[in-house]
Amino acid sequence: SVDATPAVAFDGDWPALVARLKVAGLVKELAQRSELVAAEGDHFRLRAPLKTLIEAGTVEKLKAALAAALGRVVRVTAEVGNTTGPTAAGIAAQASAERQRQAEEAIYGDPFVRELIDNFGASVDPASIRPRDGTDTGTKR
Repeated sequence: SVDATPAVAFDGDWPALVARLKVAGLVKELAQRSELVAAEGDHFRLRAPLKTLIEAGTVEKLKAALAAALGRVVRVTAEVGNTTGPTAAGIAAQASAERQRQAEEAIYGDPFVRELIDNFGASVDPASIRPRDGTDTGTKR
């Protein structure tokens, strides 16, 4: 049979590969929260933090999504354990925390905010500080 998708070599970047997968629900959760323990040829060995993520056909669906993304048949085995390597979810959480830190620095570094704090005893509610999502123009609607 002739496949429409040419085979793609896996470069070892599991989070980047996960980002390209067309998956949803528990399968997406498994992909994002799992750590690639080893990739030996077409065999992907994963470690997931929760047993529920590797049950009920999620591994089979992930295998199908990986095969579609890579253009070849792959094998996937998963075990339960603490993830220590990079996961897509972990990288996303780090990026989100960094955006939040930058937003807080921008607020506390704003001269007007500093003046309100210094001269009027104002305080900033840290929970109210949110990073811009890229679509926010900064103007109130």
